Amino acid sequence: MSVKYLQGKEEYIKRYDRLTIWRCRHAEEMYLSVPPKETLESNGEKVPAETLRILMGSFIDIALYYMAGSAYKEKESTIAKWMDEDRRRDELLEKAEQPRLIRCKTCLTSMDCSTRNLWGDKDDRVMFFFECPKGCLPHRLVFENGEEYKREPEVCEKCNSEVERKSERKENIITTTKTCVSCGNIEIDELNLDREIEPEDPNYEKDKARFCMNDKEGYEFIDGERNREALNKILEKDKEREQQKDLYDEVSKLKKLNIPQLKQHVAEALKDEVYSNLIFEQPRMEMIVSIGFTIEDSTTQHEHASRMKLQKLFKKCLEKTNWRLMSEGVSYRLGVLSGRLRVYEKEEDLVKLISQK
Repeated sequence: MSVKYLQGKEEYIKRYDRLTIWRCRHAEEMYLSVPPKETLESNGEKVPAETLRILMGSFIDIALYYMAGSAYKEKESTIAKWMDEDRRRDELLEKAEQPRLIRCKTCLTSMDCSTRNLWGDKDDRVMFFFECPKGCLPHRLVFENGEEYKREPEVCEKCNSEVERKSERKENIITTTKTCVSCGNIEIDELNLDREIEPEDPNYEKDKARFCMNDKEGYEFIDGERNREALNKILEKDKEREQQKDLYDEVSKLKKLNIPQLKQHVAEALKDEVYSNLIFEQPRMEMIVSIGFTIEDSTTQHEHASRMKLQKLFKKCLEKTNWRLMSEGVSYRLGVLSGRLRVYEKEEDLVKLISQK
């Protein structure tokens, strides 16, 4: 027999609710343990104690509301994590192989494994609990690899000498007697294996209603958070616009050209130059929209000079638009130059572009 870790989801919900109630109660007690001063100076005037108590009560209500809302947000993911951990524990217990030929140290009878359990903080070792079928003591605790668990030596509280330990079981009570070999001091411990029933919490249901949000309340809290985040982003954006007003003003003056307008704009800018036969490729309508081009240079000028001149022309004609020559620049081969132009569609991207300039 082994402990079964994984339970039905309802058990984890109860566990999470109890933890939420405990945390909120603890926070409430902490807030309430700090009484407001009799008066408080505010702009040279004294605020009445009753007003302070009302303000403190409102603060506590808001703080507990956010605690309960945060607990609801994390509820499903936390429960899923708990269940995954218990599922892993069960798999580890199930796969562990029981050690063989474990004999009673008193009568040498082959012992029976009554239970197996995980051992240690990491839950990565399986311990098997062996009992003698004749009822002899001591029991034996053995790990999967055959290593026996050894208790740390116990010492006497009075003289710090070694003690002898003897245990006996009557029904569900295990009595352990520890006798000091030096001074004879005797200590007796009793372990009741019957599970104690926890006293009923009279305020549990009331506090559950206060601190454990249902789905309707939880969805409203999450929607409220989203709305607050959206509002904060708007306010931050407005603040940024105010701080970078000159940049945004410059962006607003840019010509926002579509692809047909771009083709016409470039052709107009290059019509009086030495380049000819401007051809645009099909645009790439990807996350970043771009369009390739080729253009011919019939002059005998050097390749580098031809490339640099065309790049300067593009920089000048595109400077007041939302288009730019891509970083690879212009290529040249056999009198034909080629490159790609890309668009900046988002306002924040245009602001970065202008600020870099």
